[in-house]
Amino acid sequence: MSKHQIIALGIRLFAIFLFVLSIDNLMTLLAWLGRDEAINVSAAIYSAIFATIVFLVCVLLWFFPMTIAGKLLPAEQGNAVPVGLEGIAIIGFVLLGLWVLTNAISDAVYWGVMMRVASSYGGWQGLDVGTRASIIATGVEILIGLWLVLGARGLRRAIWRAFPDVESTDTKKPPGSG
Repeated sequence: MSKHQIIALGIRLFAIFLFVLSIDNLMTLLAWLGRDEAINVSAAIYSAIFATIVFLVCVLLWFFPMTIAGKLLPAEQGNAVPVGLEGIAIIGFVLLGLWVLTNAISDAVYWGVMMRVASSYGGWQGLDVGTRASIIATGVEILIGLWLVLGARGLRRAIWRAFPDVESTDTKKPPGSG
């Protein structure tokens, strides 16, 4: 199995997990809309748009995992190249980033809807400190997840610099590794 195939598998798993979480969020939204209180139409439309975007992302991830893996990893020379230590590190960072993004995107959808609803009750100022902290933490999680996914090669090089005793099989050894 090549590095691209491993990442593509992770992307498909990410798509499934994201889809399941979006269904859970949709059910929460439907329960919220089913209350006897007055319905905030703009919040309902905003939630429907968010749900549609998440669904489209799931479809793209499901049908184009190899294309996405090709964008995340460097090109391979052969069909199935044995994965070395560097490849395993990069794959690990990308998969960890996808897992972090899975949780963060779900939370971001929730907080996006919550902020839309809260806009009629004072917006950001109307939220308690714990809710504000959770929204900021979700933003930080998204940034960390993106950094892990998009910066996996650079992160791997930084770790190699921190541990110069590790044997490198990479043809481009990081600076300071001898």
